[in-house]
Amino acid sequence: MKNFRDIARKFLEGIKGDTDKYTSVKSQIIEHNPESFSLFTADHLFYAKNGRGPGKAPPLDAMLEFIKSKNILFDGLDSRGTAFAIQQSIKKKGTKNFKPNGTDPLTDAVNKYQRKYEEDLNDFITVDMNERLNQEMKEFWAKEKELLRNYKL
Repeated sequence: MKNFRDIARKFLEGIKGDTDKYTSVKSQIIEHNPESFSLFTADHLFYAKNGRGPGKAPPLDAMLEFIKSKNILFDGLDSRGTAFAIQQSIKKKGTKNFKPNGTDPLTDAVNKYQRKYEEDLNDFITVDMNERLNQEMKEFWAKEKELLRNYKL
């Protein structure tokens, strides 16, 4: 029988798998304790999936990370200059993958896996509560049996 830890981890792994395909910065699942998890995704996940329209430049630090990860360097420019040039081009033209009114990939992934998570969690709670109730009833009747031994009816 699955426990809460297994159910939660499976839910977050599904979300992670769906969101990690958009960016080279992979999500991380952190287990704080058996009943508490966090999923950390890339800050730019929305733009990685939906692109960026013209008008606003991406953060320069993010562009620096990108050009370093892809080993991009324009002739005559250092990494900062290359990042600035790409940043300004995106500000002016947007990106090729831009989709106006794009959906949030994290919300999409949560919605995709939420029903299965709720069903698994419901099954776990039902079985767990049933097992606890059965154990408490066994203990209750064992005590009652002991008490009734002292009395003759």
